[in-house]
Amino acid sequence: MDRSFNYYAVLGLTNNVSLTDIKRAYRKLAKIYHPDIASSDKSKTMHFNDFMSVLNEAYAVLSDSVKRTEYDQFILRNPSPVRYANNYLNEEKYREYYLKQILLKARNKCRTIILKYNKELNLLSFDLYDEELISNFEKYVTELENTLIYSSNLMSSFPCPHSLEPSALMMRQSIAQASDALDEIKRFSLNYDYNHLLMAKNLFSISLNLTKESLLLIKTT
Repeated sequence: MDRSFNYYAVLGLTNNVSLTDIKRAYRKLAKIYHPDIASSDKSKTMHFNDFMSVLNEAYAVLSDSVKRTEYDQFILRNPSPVRYANNYLNEEKYREYYLKQILLKARNKCRTIILKYNKELNLLSFDLYDEELISNFEKYVTELENTLIYSSNLMSSFPCPHSLEPSALMMRQSIAQASDALDEIKRFSLNYDYNHLLMAKNLFSISLNLTKESLLLIKTT
């Protein structure tokens, strides 16, 4: 086992994923970077062969419960393995990899959960003290918090290509605004002041606008 790789980062995942997530990510990347796809381009074939070797190694460890447990313990002691998949991809392919597996994945997950807020807020507004409505809203808040943590970890799991840094910075700001909104929601649970939920709504609106700016910056770089 080569412990200098971040196996989760190679797969574009964080360390709290399920085995199903690991298998899905591996199959998706294997289809993109299989050497047969680049058979007519010798330089690409070499890069793809190297990356597939790393990818297969990552999958072999993380799909085995015993090896994964051992690796997770290693990660806790050494949180920053020094080598990443970009060592094995040319600049263009690494940019594509980061864009699809890191930046856009984080963006889409954040937008999906944030866009649910208005609906959840409208349902709760029928009766702020109804136990069932509060329970359902709390489930949404938990999903929101988990998504923001996941997206933030994902954004920091790989070094960002220079050409995508403006877009990535905008996405980090979007996550920060959404996190501030989450804090407002948690304050509501302490005093049931509806103004906290309205403030969260405004912060989510800013967050969504930042995701749009992030996408525009991708298209202009």
